[in-house]
Amino acid sequence: MAIYYKLHLQTRTKKHGMPAQSKHYFFNLWDTFSPDGTLQLLLAEYQEIPIAGIILLARGNTIHYAYGASDKQHLNLAPNNLLFWTAMTWGCEKGYTRFDLGRTACDNEGLMEFKRRWGAKKEALPYYYYPHTAGLASTSERSWKYRLVTSTWRKLPLTISARLGGYIYKHLG
Repeated sequence: MAIYYKLHLQTRTKKHGMPAQSKHYFFNLWDTFSPDGTLQLLLAEYQEIPIAGIILLARGNTIHYAYGASDKQHLNLAPNNLLFWTAMTWGCEKGYTRFDLGRTACDNEGLMEFKRRWGAKKEALPYYYYPHTAGLASTSERSWKYRLVTSTWRKLPLTISARLGGYIYKHLG
């Protein structure tokens, strides 16, 4: 999980410009759900260097893609394709009949296309905010507010963004 977390922190902060959950969150997930096989962690390596990882949560007949991270310098090797193929193969072997690829912002066409190529079907996932909010949480990824916050977050050193991200998720997430 420590290997995955390094990839996750890099992906959330530098690629997406978003806070990352704390390291303790992921270790607690592992400790809680991996003993009975409910959580699976898959890592892809290239020349003994971890380049991508995904976390899966299983429930009923469904495997849920929960988290994913990858080293952008190795995306040309398509490690995410390998991980998804491995996850789906594992799921079939274990008797799962559904693979939930998770939520995606409608204006994130690149990710939407990646999931479509795996056979994903788009389903509405309504969100309700209480109390009603008009802040960043409900803002389009194309808005200037969203772009300002994410571009600022990308500039933070990883040591600072890791601490702040854990705090933000603990108190606001």
